[in-house]
Amino acid sequence: LYTEALFSFLGRASRQNQDSLLVYNMVTITTAFFFGAFGGGVGALVNLVRYVRQGYGFFDRKYGLRGLILPLIGALCGLVLCAVFGVVYALLGIEPPTSLWFGLIPALLAMVLGASQEYFYGTVAP
Repeated sequence: LYTEALFSFLGRASRQNQDSLLVYNMVTITTAFFFGAFGGGVGALVNLVRYVRQGYGFFDRKYGLRGLILPLIGALCGLVLCAVFGVVYALLGIEPPTSLWFGLIPALLAMVLGASQEYFYGTVAP
């Protein structure tokens, strides 16, 4: 809706030229970052609920610390995926800021990978 105003604001906020690649792809980058962090947080909370349902009388402090790290790892995963998809999109001539779905592909993939980190690390509570 407000594409020019958004690019103008992002250019002023990042002190970059309005035509730079960083400003042009900032919405896609921030979306992938926050979707990855959201997925990591949801995955940590779901596994925390599973762990509590087991009925142990103690709560491991390392478990809570891992729950704090998982959203950060998910966010970094979102940035890496956005960079990889950015290269692929540049080679194919696709512009993610002009197409909602191409911009959401790295974000949704980051959210799925962020939520499934516990499975990758083998720390899923039964």
